[in-house]
Amino acid sequence: VNGITEAAPAVNTVGNAITDATLTTTVNGVSGTALDLTPAIASGTVNALANDGTNTITSTVNGKVATAPAVNTVGNAITNATLTTTVNGVSGTALDLTPAIASGTVNALANDGTNTITSTVNGKVATAPAVNTVGNTITDATLTTTVNGVSGTALDLTPAIASGTVNALANDGANTITSTVNGKVATAPAVNTVGNAITDATLTTTVNGVSGTALDLTPAIASGTVNALANDGTNTITSTVNGKVATAPAVNTNTLALTGTVLNGSVNGVSSTVDLQS
Repeated sequence: VNGITEAAPAVNTVGNAITDATLTTTVNGVSGTALDLTPAIASGTVNALANDGTNTITSTVNGKVATAPAVNTVGNAITNATLTTTVNGVSGTALDLTPAIASGTVNALANDGTNTITSTVNGKVATAPAVNTVGNTITDATLTTTVNGVSGTALDLTPAIASGTVNALANDGANTITSTVNGKVATAPAVNTVGNAITDATLTTTVNGVSGTALDLTPAIASGTVNALANDGTNTITSTVNGKVATAPAVNTNTLALTGTVLNGSVNGVSSTVDLQS
């Protein structure tokens, strides 16, 4: 200026600032337009990620190597027949193990012919009695069998009882009845009581408290009666009935009275008259 020359730097300060992937350059305190470095970073980046076949992940970025385990934690949980696997804290879809359990299960159940049930499942053997309790109850002629607390259909024993029963009843010819049932003997009198009652000419017989039909004795009395009546030729009448003898005078009273020509006679109170003039 006016022939005088001075020298000064054109750029006094240069500054760069990176925020995330953005570069801002400041020259002499004046900031330029921010520059997105993402394309340049991506273009110049070499990124390799490898798994060593076990559990190591190797990351090589722009020549920088880093390693980390692929799996940090593995957990399995079973609820009933469902399996849930959790890897690195992330749970997978629950898996129903029922088909696998069924497919891989060998189940054999056998009875030894006595009272032992043997169960063999996947090689594991367990035994239990086939029958724990047996009970029989009889109500009247019905049998109910209960096995392990389960009652069967009630069985009517009447046909079996009848088929197996031997029953004999005999009278000794006197007054003893003998009953023999299935070898068991019991005796009782045939007749305990006998009673006869006569009302007028009717006989009622009662045996063991049971009354028979009343019997009219009139024909028997008449048939069996012997009746004889005789006069001894004097004044005695003799009556013989069934051997029983009774006597009585033929005439108790005999009176005569004459009234005028009429004769009145009375024998045993029976009167008769005769007119003597007739």
